[in-house]
Amino acid sequence: MAAKIETASGSPPRISAKRTSGGRADLQIVESRREGATVRQQVIATLGRIEDLQASGLLERLLRSGARFADKAIVLDAFERGEATAISTRRIGPALAFKRVWEETGCRGVIERWRGRASMTSR
Repeated sequence: MAAKIETASGSPPRISAKRTSGGRADLQIVESRREGATVRQQVIATLGRIEDLQASGLLERLLRSGARFADKAIVLDAFERGEATAISTRRIGPALAFKRVWEETGCRGVIERWRGRASMTSR
């Protein structure tokens, strides 16, 4: 059975960056809680300066280490590195709507004809 990590407020912790006076930022694990109409954040842990964590490679190692426990992140990371093969893909949302408009209105043909004329006049 998977453990559900919650803080004292009952909300799950998250990673946040807090800007400091020198324009640098600390990477922190925080919890948010509601106090009346106001949302307050409480710092659980400060991991260090973002710039230092990035330069040392520690941030990348930390996130990869945690990603072992997030199946979706592992699959996407492996795909981006070329270590996984896409069996099928689905387009949803705006891409699907644009594709349908593109096909049904004949935009593709108009642009291809325009592109053909433009390449002939540039010769």
